[in-house]
Amino acid sequence: MNKIKVYPKHELPLRSNVPGAKMWAVGLEKAMLTYFEMEPNTKFPEHSHEAEQITMVLDGELTFAYEEKEITLKSGDVISIPSNAVHSAFTGSKPCKGSGCMVSRKGGLQRALIIILSCSLPPFLHAHDD
Repeated sequence: MNKIKVYPKHELPLRSNVPGAKMWAVGLEKAMLTYFEMEPNTKFPEHSHEAEQITMVLDGELTFAYEEKEITLKSGDVISIPSNAVHSAFTGSKPCKGSGCMVSRKGGLQRALIIILSCSLPPFLHAHDD
């Protein structure tokens, strides 16, 4: 993508990608921005990806599990996740709204964006057994 593109809000419909979660994503070749909404008791299973990830909770609470610990983020809290770090995220009794950015040195996020928006597991997410 060699041109600047503006995405008006009406062009960013929320789409379901896991039960209880809806999101939109905008991506370039090496970076992607997401906005998501999660209902209570929703989980993104344990996974890893080559891309670095930064997530900010805008409203509610979101718990991340990593390195045998759990941390609950509240509105305004941010987590940074390095490349290939195994993690999961889930809501408890409260819903959550948040935004995240993923950056990949190798690129390929544009293809992942298309797959996310078609509600499939993106190729840069590698599932791990619980």
